[in-house]
Amino acid sequence: MWFKMRKLMNIPYEDIDPKCKDMVKLFNNVGLITEFSCQGHDNTYSNSFQIMFSDFVNDKDINNFLSNFDEHPTHTPIIGCFKKWARKHQGSIKSNWEYIVNYGDYKLNQEFALEDYKIMKKFFEE
Repeated sequence: MWFKMRKLMNIPYEDIDPKCKDMVKLFNNVGLITEFSCQGHDNTYSNSFQIMFSDFVNDKDINNFLSNFDEHPTHTPIIGCFKKWARKHQGSIKSNWEYIVNYGDYKLNQEFALEDYKIMKKFFEE
C-alpha cells in the first residue's frame, strides 16, 4: 500500500496529455493507480484514448470500481470500456487493465472520453 501512495505523490501531471489529465486524477483518487495514458493524436497510428493502470490494479479493483454505478443495474453508463490485456515482458507474462475508447476518429474518442469522465465524476466526487 505504501508503494501505491508513493506513486500517487510522484505523478507528473504536467506531462500527461491534456485530455487525459482529469480522468487520470480521478482514477488515481479512487485507488485505480494509473501507469500510462494517451489521448489519441491522429487517425493513422494512435486514434484511441487510453489509460493503462498499474500492475497493482487487479480484477477485484476494477469490479469494485464498476459496482459503484448502482443507479444503472443493467449496464455501466459509459461509452469506453475496461479491458485486460497481456504481453510477454522480460520472460514472463504481464497483464494490465486499461480504460479505452476506440470507436473511430481520435477527436470523437476524446469527446466520448470526456463524457465518460463527467459521468464518473458524478458518481465518485459528489
